[in-house]
Amino acid sequence: MPILLHNYIEALQKGDTAPDTAANANETLEPYVGTQVEVGAKAELGRVNLSAAVFRIEQANAYTDAMTNIYSEDGREIHIGGEFSVLGKVTENLTLGGGFTILRAYVDKTATADLEDKTPTGVPEKMARAYAEYALPWIKGLTITGGAAYIGSQYVNSMNTLSIPSVVTGDVGARYQIKLYGRDLTLRFNVANVTDEDYWTTTGSSLSLGAPRTFAFSTSIKF
Repeated sequence: MPILLHNYIEALQKGDTAPDTAANANETLEPYVGTQVEVGAKAELGRVNLSAAVFRIEQANAYTDAMTNIYSEDGREIHIGGEFSVLGKVTENLTLGGGFTILRAYVDKTATADLEDKTPTGVPEKMARAYAEYALPWIKGLTITGGAAYIGSQYVNSMNTLSIPSVVTGDVGARYQIKLYGRDLTLRFNVANVTDEDYWTTTGSSLSLGAPRTFAFSTSIKF
């Protein structure tokens, strides 16, 4: 039977920080009250878990004025969207998962007419991810993992005249679980951005290059 969920959050949030290129660089703006409403459902069908939700987020909008080069708050950002995810076992050894988010974001209640209904910077309209792991039956404890992520194009200026393109990145890895003196030891190896894609990323107020191909190794033990 599906489980219905409903959340309402109202919180005081820290104001954004002006980017290095602004006249008031590194200045932190006044805190503001943000709200989030979410309605969703979760269901379990055999060995498959499904979840879906719709949400509405409202927060302060901040931008750099093209004339004064001053970074300040003006209006509210409205984010309305939906998300869906699925995770389950296809076979005893193979697990698949994935999900996507579709978002409509716009600026409202501004004192600057040109900002009205523009898309906030650093907000993609579409995102998706797929994940898989396979436990090798002939090597006990060894699991091969892999995944891919899609992030849609994003505007990088408040007037929506400049944008960065969408990007797909992938990762592969392995997880090995063994017993060591009666304790559960897990070794993990991962390669992020396995194809070494060149892409841009943004936090809304600043632009930077995405992380290149990255190798990571970690270990953990349960006591």
